[in-house]
Amino acid sequence: MEPTDVMEHDIKKFLTQFENTKDKADRIKIVLDGKARLFKEAKEIKEVISGHLADLMEAKKLAIRLNNLVHKYEKKALDDQKDVDLKLADQITIKEILKDKIHREVQGMRISPTEYSELSQANQQDLDKITKDVYDKLGQY
Repeated sequence: MEPTDVMEHDIKKFLTQFENTKDKADRIKIVLDGKARLFKEAKEIKEVISGHLADLMEAKKLAIRLNNLVHKYEKKALDDQKDVDLKLADQITIKEILKDKIHREVQGMRISPTEYSELSQANQQDLDKITKDVYDKLGQY
């Protein structure tokens, strides 16, 4: 049933009760009962709506948290991607610096970390990969 049908049914019921009574006290009682019934129904509707709104607010809070989490991981992924993508010239420079550093270490020279400050700019994964490549090439000689 649609709300308008329910409303028309309630109005007709109220009017028939009201018209069937002759006494003024009975009419007042019917009006007060109708008022009490309307307040009761309004309270029930309010509770249902409040429950739905509470669920919606929780869902909204969860959506905001998930959205923030997604943004956090997107930003982290973009930052990691920037770190990973070294230009070819940078890779060659880092390979040359690592090659020089490894040659010095192999010869037994002590090396200060400040001499190779350029290596701190590169991503550790790239350094590991390039170092492995350099060690492989040194092993070939």
